[in-house]
Amino acid sequence: MSLKTKQTEPLVVLTEQAHQKALEFIDSGIADAIRMGVRGGGCSGFTYQLTLEHPHEGDVTWEQEGVTLALPQESIPYLKGSTLIWKDDLMESGFHFENPNAVSSCGCGSSFVIREGDGCESAL
Repeated sequence: MSLKTKQTEPLVVLTEQAHQKALEFIDSGIADAIRMGVRGGGCSGFTYQLTLEHPHEGDVTWEQEGVTLALPQESIPYLKGSTLIWKDDLMESGFHFENPNAVSSCGCGSSFVIREGDGCESAL
C-alpha cells in the first residue's frame, strides 16, 4: 500500500479562517499537514479527531491552497462533505467541524451521531 492516496476533490473543505490558521501552524513548523478522522466513543457515538502531523500510511490526502489535508479511509463516510471551521471567541478557540452527515451532536460539538445505516458497516 502506498503511503497516501491523492484525492483531486476535497473531502473536507477549510473555511478562510481555518485555512489561515492551518497555514500559521504549517509556516511555524508545528505541522506539515492536518490529519482528520473519527473514532467510536464520546457522548453521542462518534468523536472527531484532528491532529497536526504527517499523513499516515493509507491516508487519502489532498491540498487546499498550500495546506495538505489527510483522512483515513475508514473516516471518509463520516466526514465527506464536511467543512472545517476556526472558532475564535470569548468561550473557545479552535478547529470545529460542520458535518452534514451528523443528525445530532453533543453540546460541545466534539461528538456526533449519524443516521442508522450511514457510514461504515463496522464500528471504528
